[in-house]
Amino acid sequence: MPKAPDLRWLAVGLACSVLTLATLACGWMQPDTVPYTGRLRPKLLYTEQEMAVFGAESYAEVLKKYEVVRGTPGAARVQRVGKRIADATGKKWDWEFHLLKADDTVNAFCLPGGKIAVFTGLLEYAKTDDDMAVVIGHETAHAVLQHSNERMSQPLAKKLVGMPTSIAVDVWGAIAPGTRKVVMSGLGVGYVVGEVMPYSQKDEIEADEVGLIFMKRAGYRLEVAPAFWKRMEAEDKGRITDTLS
Repeated sequence: MPKAPDLRWLAVGLACSVLTLATLACGWMQPDTVPYTGRLRPKLLYTEQEMAVFGAESYAEVLKKYEVVRGTPGAARVQRVGKRIADATGKKWDWEFHLLKADDTVNAFCLPGGKIAVFTGLLEYAKTDDDMAVVIGHETAHAVLQHSNERMSQPLAKKLVGMPTSIAVDVWGAIAPGTRKVVMSGLGVGYVVGEVMPYSQKDEIEADEVGLIFMKRAGYRLEVAPAFWKRMEAEDKGRITDTLS
C-alpha cells in the first residue's frame, strides 16, 4: 500500500511558492521616481540600456522610410540645437540628429538613447534656434523621463509585446512585424507604421516642464515657448499630428 503523502511538506512547499510570488510582486510594485519632477510611478519593465536598443532599431526603421536632408540651413539648425540640448541633459548617449524630408509632416521625436529626428514640415514654424529648442527640448524630455518605457511597462503593452526583453532587444529582426509596430508605437513613432499611441496629458506636462529646464541650461530663451505653441495651433491645426499636439 503506497505511503500517504506528508501534508506538512506540501504545506511548506505551498507557503514557499506564495512567498516567492509575493516577493516578485513586491519588487514589481516598488515605485520608480521620475527624474526632475519626483512623480512616483510603477516600476519600469525595461532598463535604460534595453530601451536604447529599441530606440536605435526603431530609428533605423524610420530612416529607411524618409530621405535624410543634409547641407541645408534647416539641417544645420537641427544639428546645432540638438547637440546643445543633448549636452544640457547630461546623458552620455549615442546621440544622433537628423532632418527628414516630409513637408506635410509637422512633427519631431527623440527616441530612447538620444535618436532625434525633425521633419521638414516643422521648419516653417521653427524658424529660429529658440523655436527649434522648444520642440527638441520637449521631445528630448520625453526620452530622458522614460515616458515610452512607462507606457510599454503597462500590463497591456507588455502582453502585446509578448516576448522576453532579452530576446526582444537582441533579435529585433526576428520580432514579428506586428510586434515591432507595437514597440514603435510605444516609443512614440507609431505614426510611421500607422499605429499612434499618444503620450498622456501628465507626460506632456512633464515634458513641457523638463524641456524648459534643458532649454535654459542650453542658453535658449524660455519666453518663446508659449508663443511658439500658440502659433502652431493657430496657423495650421490640420497638419499637426496627434503625437506632437
